[in-house]
Amino acid sequence: MNNRIANLTRHAFILIVVHACTVVGQEISIRDFRIPTSVSRRLTAGLSLTSTTQAYRDAFEPGAYPVTHNDVEDSELSSSAALLYGFQEFDESQTTMLDVDLRASRDARNRDRIRDSVNSKYETIYDNVQGIVIGGKEWYVEPDAWFVRGVFTGDGRYNWYGEENSSSEWAPSSSSRFTKIRDYHTSVGVGAGMGKIRDGLHVFSAVRIVRQLEDAGVLVRTLEGEEILRISDIMARRTEYSRLFERSDKYVVRDIVDVLSDIGAIRNGSVDAFEAVRLAEIVHEGILPRLTGWKAWLMVFHRSYQARLEQGSSSSPGVTNYRRGKSEYVEARGEFGLPLSLSSHLYARIGGRIQTHDGGKNYDWEFLGRYSYEDGNFLEIFAELSVRRNDQLEDPERVSWYFSRFTEERLSTGGTIFLEDRLFLTVNGSVWLQQQRPTVSMPFLVKSNRTYASLDIGLNFRIF
Repeated sequence: MNNRIANLTRHAFILIVVHACTVVGQEISIRDFRIPTSVSRRLTAGLSLTSTTQAYRDAFEPGAYPVTHNDVEDSELSSSAALLYGFQEFDESQTTMLDVDLRASRDARNRDRIRDSVNSKYETIYDNVQGIVIGGKEWYVEPDAWFVRGVFTGDGRYNWYGEENSSSEWAPSSSSRFTKIRDYHTSVGVGAGMGKIRDGLHVFSAVRIVRQLEDAGVLVRTLEGEEILRISDIMARRTEYSRLFERSDKYVVRDIVDVLSDIGAIRNGSVDAFEAVRLAEIVHEGILPRLTGWKAWLMVFHRSYQARLEQGSSSSPGVTNYRRGKSEYVEARGEFGLPLSLSSHLYARIGGRIQTHDGGKNYDWEFLGRYSYEDGNFLEIFAELSVRRNDQLEDPERVSWYFSRFTEERLSTGGTIFLEDRLFLTVNGSVWLQQQRPTVSMPFLVKSNRTYASLDIGLNFRIF
């Protein structure tokens, strides 16, 4: 009972902190970011190399399982290629988003496992191809307050992995096996929510332009808020410029200078070549949105899936299994963004879902907090903390073996280094702890604490 009270108190404290921050974020967004329309389109291609290590011990009830301890150490090296497309449109009456993620990867894993002092070594190769599409739209019934929301998601995956038992005291001779998985998922959800989030990226870019011109002594007076928003409107249409013009940067700078000249804010009605180049550099700034404000929503989803699983080995023919089904889940989430300065930003989200499936229910919830800093034209860094919990509520038919039960805490940090206008290098590192609990597939598990660490280095090119 005391543990339950402590857990409820801790969760209530987190909700109070998030609520207080979101109220502050909403007030700032309403006062400062009245952007008529903000459109962002981005197509990025990238290559990455990831190294991951993990170590854990599974403890089982004595006599209830073939072993009482299972010690595992893994090392994994992964190479991947990705093509990412993102579209977002914000205005005062509706919000539209579309994300497409196409990815192919190959992983090589070495595993050293000790079961009750008996050692086994495994080598595994994974080939994975997957595609994910997420689309959504929000319509505001009342400005800055109530909205209705619709979301569609679809994903498909092909995964092949072959495992070789190269050295084992359990089986003296070498053996190998393979697994092929093809699965597809689609989900449709509807719901309602309250609050407003705007992308302040273009406003921050406009303010940086104004600061740059002020420092250079080009401006003859201080700009008003509405005048800065005229510049931000041009920055919000950078993708449109890139479609219309071969060298779009000079046309963006031209229109910004024209606005400043029309309102009588610059000396001699123009800027010199040096300042024009500096303005063009600011045009390229900003890899991540600067989401400002808050919103919370409740949604109901219907999900369907189908999967094909084929397994075999060097000593036996393959066996193919098929599975299809559907599930429903209710999801409640909230997020907020708060600009701390022109360079630093705070973002957080919290949410959970209860999912029903054939024979049972499960739930999960998560909290994520992120701090980011960018110096404008060379470097962007971030630090991120996330907590997630997944559990089974009931499973009378004992069919939900594919649902795990765990609590995970993750700490991540990384940065982006801009090498050229559209070429950038990403370096990300993560450490996370995961505690597994008994499930249908492992009912005799007593304790499993797992520690992971990863380092990811990627080279990316922004096509537009």
